[in-house]
Amino acid sequence: MKIGIPRALLNFEYPVLITEFLKNLDVKIVFSDNTNQKIINDGLKYSIDESCLASKIFMGHVEDLIEKSKKENIDYILIPRIGFFGKRETVCVKFYALYDICKNIFDFRFLCLDIDLKNNKSELIAFVNLGKKLGKNNISSIKAYFKAKKKQILYDKKMYFKQIELISNSKKNILVVSHSYIINDRYLGENIKKYLNDNDINVILSDINLSKINSIERKKFKYKDISKSIYWKYNINLRTKESDMRASRRVQKPEMRKEADEREALTGRTAGRP
Repeated sequence: MKIGIPRALLNFEYPVLITEFLKNLDVKIVFSDNTNQKIINDGLKYSIDESCLASKIFMGHVEDLIEKSKKENIDYILIPRIGFFGKRETVCVKFYALYDICKNIFDFRFLCLDIDLKNNKSELIAFVNLGKKLGKNNISSIKAYFKAKKKQILYDKKMYFKQIELISNSKKNILVVSHSYIINDRYLGENIKKYLNDNDINVILSDINLSKINSIERKKFKYKDISKSIYWKYNINLRTKESDMRASRRVQKPEMRKEADEREALTGRTAGRP
């Protein structure tokens, strides 16, 4: 069996979890091409004006996979439907609607990865249900999920500590606040990162932080201290808490630990200390 995966939106948020799950179940994967002008033009053709650029691009990637299916014999295209992760962890309505929109626009076969805790569909249950649709038993799907989840966590940790190393060197750092599916897209964001790197500047991405890889740190982060209106889960991920990075640098360099301790003694701020 071959499953098509659009190289857009949640493919960038979870670059390991979905693909590793499918590989663990011996399912072959076909990705859409990297974003290009044709994909953007196709996305515009299949989208309403009011939808965001990322949603339009996603539609272009779906069309790209449908065109590929003529040669690749793709059985299904996987469209995640992400609704509700928990209290104050909901997502933009585009993630709710993508599966239904694609089913209504395109004449093709789609699979849905449906995560919605409000309806008792946890991430694990969603992947087990996906496994059933692929003809796999529950035990195989559960094993495949936990194996893939472990790799996703290891990947997130690797990216986090890689970024901490960048912050600790002598180069200038620029924090880029952007969703991963924008800044990591070859057509939209890669040139920005390349330009900064070519000018000897470290690119620090705001959604790579302790709260993304550590549920305890996520609970400790008081997003209301920044804004009382932060609502979407992936918008919360975009913030980089000063104490998060400060704490990590304190661990890296003892002299920074001393400076931070002295500064916090004066200001009374100790949040996020390791």
